[in-house]
Amino acid sequence: MPLQSPSPSPLRLPTPPTPEASQRLAQQLHTLSQVVETLTYRLLELEERLSVQDRRLQDLAETPQPDLGMGAAAQGRLEETEERLKRVEALLTGIEPATDSPAGPAARAAGVHDIDGPFPEEPEQPFLDELEAGPEPPTGPAHDYRGFLTA
Repeated sequence: MPLQSPSPSPLRLPTPPTPEASQRLAQQLHTLSQVVETLTYRLLELEERLSVQDRRLQDLAETPQPDLGMGAAAQGRLEETEERLKRVEALLTGIEPATDSPAGPAARAAGVHDIDGPFPEEPEQPFLDELEAGPEPPTGPAHDYRGFLTA
């Protein structure tokens, strides 16, 4: 059977839109332009409010802060707390703190304790299920189904 070439299909031009489809498209474009306009106005208002807040922050940063009524003792406590937090962070990250540790013998005599506080290190305690189960039975080498030792 000889191969036949496909018959050329007639060129189809798009059909013109109906008046009702054109009207619906025009209405959708009009609604979309209203939404864009509203969003633009809201964005401009937001930028204006942000610039006002930015100016307020700059003014606050430039003015000297008044004394909040904290005495020297409270300020010293805050500084000690800040140093303690730096030491804890250094311990957690594995970096040695740059300052001397206040938990030395002289500091302990003065009442300052190391990170664990005045409590001694306690031994690890077994879990509750380990206590209920009793001691573990001794385990010997495991055998497979053929009786040979497995590694």
